[in-house]
Order: sequence, then structure tokens, then C-alpha cells
Amino acid sequence: MEDEAIEVTSLRCRFVTMVAGIRVTNDPFSVPARLGPKGLSDIINHLLGADKGALYDFLVYDSFGSGDERQVVTPVLMRQASKHLLRGSLRAHVSESERLLTIEYSPSLPRPSDGGRAELPDWVGCVDGVQEGGLFVSGCYDGHLRVSTGGASLLYDVGGHQGAVKAIKAGKGGLVVSGGQDQTIRTWRLETSGDEATLVPVGVGSNGGASRLSHENSVECVDVRDSGVILSGDWDGRLCVWPTSDEKDDQDDEGGGSSLSSAKKRKAAVSLAVKELVPVAAFKAHAQCVSGVAWMTAGNDSGGGICANAVTSSWDHSLKSWDIERQDCITTINGSKVNTCMDYSPSSGLVATGHPDGALRLWDLRVHVSAVTGAASTLASSSGGGWVSGVSWCVASPNLVASSSHDGSMRIYDARSSKPLFTLRAHGAKTSEDKGLCVAWSDSFVAGGGTDCRLKAFSFSGLKGANEGGQDR
Repeated sequence: MEDEAIEVTSLRCRFVTMVAGIRVTNDPFSVPARLGPKGLSDIINHLLGADKGALYDFLVYDSFGSGDERQVVTPVLMRQASKHLLRGSLRAHVSESERLLTIEYSPSLPRPSDGGRAELPDWVGCVDGVQEGGLFVSGCYDGHLRVSTGGASLLYDVGGHQGAVKAIKAGKGGLVVSGGQDQTIRTWRLETSGDEATLVPVGVGSNGGASRLSHENSVECVDVRDSGVILSGDWDGRLCVWPTSDEKDDQDDEGGGSSLSSAKKRKAAVSLAVKELVPVAAFKAHAQCVSGVAWMTAGNDSGGGICANAVTSSWDHSLKSWDIERQDCITTINGSKVNTCMDYSPSSGLVATGHPDGALRLWDLRVHVSAVTGAASTLASSSGGGWVSGVSWCVASPNLVASSSHDGSMRIYDARSSKPLFTLRAHGAKTSEDKGLCVAWSDSFVAGGGTDCRLKAFSFSGLKGANEGGQDR
């Protein structure tokens, strides 16, 4: 039977929150069913004895039954920007004596402010956030890598690839990995001191010399594990596994650390210190371009049988999970659309994919289907959106996911709602044909690059206090 809203005048509710300092009584009480987000915010403010101007977003869990047999259906997100009413959240046809709504609330996420932009000499093909310092590392079609602040102020510029840089990933400890159309991957060490930053070249892996197993076409995606092991996928569908050296540079052995000053002292000898990287494994993962790759479980290196520890997406419409050590494909999910981009959330275990039809789709590979509906949970843009070129989960607020698209926009979604929270104009100031190509988060900033040769950033206030929760009740 298709779910329908139930016309009632009042509902039995209890309010819960994950945010300390704004908790109210956990006892259920009757609430008018005609209330929307503003009316529910007034109730919370009254219970707190606080200013009535404070606004909240709500996640409504409709549950029924009693004791161990109580059932909870898919929650409904009620945001301040929506016209959703409380009675519209009712999904089950049960008597009111058995019904209990659990309403989880958190401070409403305000619209992001303009964080600035960096004017660059060529298209920005990829970007990633450095979580330890609130910085962004980006790769451009001129073969250069650049380091910018959260406010998109350019700090450092270095040439590295002989073609467009198509993939970049910032790992822990300052490790940065890049991949390009020159069929190589390169590793770098990001070193910072005050308001200065530099990228020191560490290693290079190409299809010449000892690296005969490596890529023979453009490297389209990379990821790096906390232990330093790198995955890279290319246009031909090939997946390579690369180790990074455990040896530290001479200055570390001498106690020099990784300061910017020590990097400057080594500047003349940098080219001699770059090491050749050789893949430990390479295999055909997909029939077409590997558009995304991610380690799924950091540190899951031992014990207990086969375990999927990486995921890949492809233009061949499939998602695959892998046991990389065994080179075994554990799960294959075939979709109906090309996967143009992909990102994995360690917090929720969900995979987000972008597609040419302007939609994001969420997948839970642990159960072979979507986390929500049993099929692909689709976050579709209300305005069409066009080709989705980049997707990124927010580390500071794990329910948020951002996308970039060829219509020049950046969209911010809550994974629990099918419509975007915000649609931001990131590209297209120069010409309406400018396209967004990539997006990433760093602390409270989200930034995107595109064909307008700009890295555009937006800043969120109160990000860590808002948009949290969504746990089982």
C-alpha cells in the first residue's frame, strides 16, 4: 500500500537532540499536527526558556507499536526553508494510541557566506581539502598544483605534471597524491609554517622503467590510506596499488622535522630526492573509465576472512567493492546511469555517486542496496542541474554532501532529504557556459573549481553544531 498522510489534529511527540546545551525534557506530550518547522522551533525555545528567534531543523521518526515490537519508519527531514507540516510526516496507518513521534532537532544550518575566490591561469580539474589546516590543494589543466586557504587565497604554486591534473587527494601527515593525463601519479609532502605553505615532491610513478604495471592512460582518480598505500584508477578501467616509502628524508633523521624552512634549504636538491614509485598490483577493474576510488575502512588489514576495503565507480554504470590484497571483487552493483564521480563517507558508510542526469545517488554496499529505499536513493536537483562532475562528503557534518555540475552551480544536500539545502552559483561569472568540475570540503569551507579558472569557496557558520544526528532511535 502506498504511504499516505493521515489527517489528525494532535500528535504524541518527544524531542531529542545530539547537541549538548539545548536538550529539553524527554517526556512525550501532545503537539498540534498543523505545526511546521517554525512552530516546532517555538516549542523548543519555550521549553528552553530561550529567545524565540532561535531556529531549528527537525528529523521526524514515526514509530508505532510497543515494547520490543515498536517499529520505526524512514525519518522525514523538516527544515526551516520548507513548508512541511508535522502531520505530513505520518507514514503508517495505525491508531493514535500506538503512535509516538520522536523528533530530533538541531540548530538550523544558515546559508553559507561568500568565502572568496582564487583566480588561476587554467581550468581547475580537481580539488581536495586538507583537514588538519583548513587548506585546499587543487590541480589545474596546466599541470600545476596549487595550495589555497579556506578563503581561496593562493599560497603556493608548483609544476608537477606534463598534462592536465585530473585527480588529487590530501592524506594525513601532509601526504598529497596527484594523478594526471600524463599517465603518472606523484606524491608530495605539504609543509606549512604560519601563513606560508609549500609542496615538496616525494615520489613519481609512471609507465616507464620499473613501473611496467602502471597506467597506460590518463589517471582519473586517486585515494590514499592512512598507512600511505595509494589507489589510482585510469581512463581504461585499470586500478593500480602503490606503496609509499616508509623511509623519512634525511632532514627528519637529523631531527629537522618538516618545517617550511628546512624545505627551503633542500630546494636545490629536491629533484634528486624524488623517488620512483612501483605499483605492487595492477588489474582491470572496469570495462570503462574508473571515475572514483576510495578506501572504505582505514586500518582494516587483517583477520577474519574476506573483507571489502575499497570501492570503485565507473562509466560502465557499475559500483564495485574490493578486497585489494586478494584483488577480489566482493560486490558489483549495476546502475542505469554512467557514474561520473564518487565519494565515500567513513562516518556513515554510504557511497555518493554523481551522474549525467543531474542527480546524486546514495548506496550502502554493506547491504548491496541503498541505505534508504532498497534501490538507489536519489538526491535529484529540483532544477535539473545537468552533468554532475564532482561530489564530496563533509567531514565536519557527516550528513552533508556537496556536488558540482556543468551548469556552474554547487549544491549542498542533507543525505536525509531528496532536495538540495542550498544551490550556490560558483561558476559562470565570465560566461554562462562555464562549468563546475570539482568540489571539496575543508573544515567549515566548501570550494569548487571549474572551467572559469577559479577556485570558489563558501563558508558555513556553526557547521559542527548543526545538521548532526540521524542515529537509530
